[in-house]
Amino acid sequence: MQGSMRQRGEGSWELRVYLGRDPLTGQKRWTYKTLKGGKREAQRALAAMVADADGSGVAPSSGTVSELLKRWFENSSADFSPSTVLQTTSSIRCTSCPGLAPIR
Repeated sequence: MQGSMRQRGEGSWELRVYLGRDPLTGQKRWTYKTLKGGKREAQRALAAMVADADGSGVAPSSGTVSELLKRWFENSSADFSPSTVLQTTSSIRCTSCPGLAPIR
């Protein structure tokens, strides 16, 4: 995992750790923390954040195909044109037929 820190003011640090890409949207994910204190404290806190992020990883999804398609569509449809929304909605309905929808 990657982490960075920058000084925001006198005794204030912003810590940032890269968590990888979201499995549904493909967007980069970051976690942030602001810390009041010295540089060494900030370095220790950043190391702890990186260690936590390494241990957590991306949890496998326990959703069904139907649920994952719906979540993906909710996250992505804002960027779609109206015709793409209609086509994608139709495709999701066809893909989420009763035989495929309950599959995890």
